[in-house]
Amino acid sequence: MAIQIRTAPGEAERLLFVGVTRSGKTTLLQALLGQLSSWVVFDSKRLGREWEGFAEQHQAVVSQNPADIRRHERVVFQVDTRSLMDRPGWVRKETIGYIWTEALLSVFWRGSDDGTTVAVFDEAMHTLPVNPHPEALRLQTQGAGLGLPGWTATQAPLFVSTVAMSQAEHCFAFATFHAGYRRELALRRGVDCELLGQLVGPKSDDVSRRYEFAHHYTGEETWTRFQPLQLGGARRPVSEVDSGTIPEPQTVVPDPDNVTLTPVEEPV
Repeated sequence: MAIQIRTAPGEAERLLFVGVTRSGKTTLLQALLGQLSSWVVFDSKRLGREWEGFAEQHQAVVSQNPADIRRHERVVFQVDTRSLMDRPGWVRKETIGYIWTEALLSVFWRGSDDGTTVAVFDEAMHTLPVNPHPEALRLQTQGAGLGLPGWTATQAPLFVSTVAMSQAEHCFAFATFHAGYRRELALRRGVDCELLGQLVGPKSDDVSRRYEFAHHYTGEETWTRFQPLQLGGARRPVSEVDSGTIPEPQTVVPDPDNVTLTPVEEPV
């Protein structure tokens, strides 16, 4: 059975990606996102070509101008940290803080009954913190119903909106060594997260296990542990993507290109 992610307006699902830095979060997120026709990535890390290279591969626009979110189907919006910190400016036009407000409102402008635009918050402890911009919170709580589901990526669950962690239907978790992060995630997901401390990270001597991860679906009592992410090779039909926990029927997202998800054991 494949992991199936709903994207249709009115039934779109939210995703959460958690794990230590360089554990594979962005790689998996990009592999899933690259199959969709409409998305906006809020890139606050701006690390080298992590998102710029992805944008080039998928004919996306890289911009710091909120107006481009309304002009183009695929946009990597480079968030200026100063606009995130200028909270008084969020409600004052012609301030650097209002740029963040305008960017979020521009995503809502894209809402439609005809299609889905995914809004990606990366890194969420910057763009979707415990006390986030009201419009960012509205995207998390109301966006999916408008065809604007939020996909959230973070390495620090203690500093991220509790709504984003608890409301995401799918959680993909890589190695999470910080005990406090595991406890916070367990509280918000309603499932024991100690397994995540047993996953190996990108610096492990066991190369064969690097980038392994686990998947949790809202309401389930267990995680399903997966083999390390495998990239490369021919695209496989959705019926051949191995999985373990998502009940049918569901609307199938286009098959992630060059991605294989293989569970290694029964749910734990």
